[in-house]
Amino acid sequence: MIKMRKSQLSVSLALFALLTFAASPIYALQTNQNQAGKAVQQDSLAVTATLQAQKPLLDIAIQIPTQLAQGGQAKVELLDQTGQVKNTISYDLQAGWTQMSAWFDMTGYPSGDYSVKVTYNGISQQSSPIHY
Repeated sequence: MIKMRKSQLSVSLALFALLTFAASPIYALQTNQNQAGKAVQQDSLAVTATLQAQKPLLDIAIQIPTQLAQGGQAKVELLDQTGQVKNTISYDLQAGWTQMSAWFDMTGYPSGDYSVKVTYNGISQQSSPIHY
């Protein structure tokens, strides 16, 4: 009787594990060298802006190519849908820094489309519009 319960338990656990791991979603994107090469821009900044789900914060991620990371002031501007600057963050980056994070608190701003423009060492890049 005890052996039978152990067998049933073992079979149940094995079946549960099989179904759990077989059903878990795993996603991959196959690329070749040409596609990967096109995705990497070595002479410009990469700017990503994301609105947090639970807070009125606009998170900004900035990637700086190594050859541009010579130090200097980065200027991060919050733009409304007409391109008017609503807020600015200035920050001095040290040579060799290849990424930066910043955020804007959107409390009090009217709803609409906003984007973020980053200028660093004479190069500017703007994010895609974000609806707030």
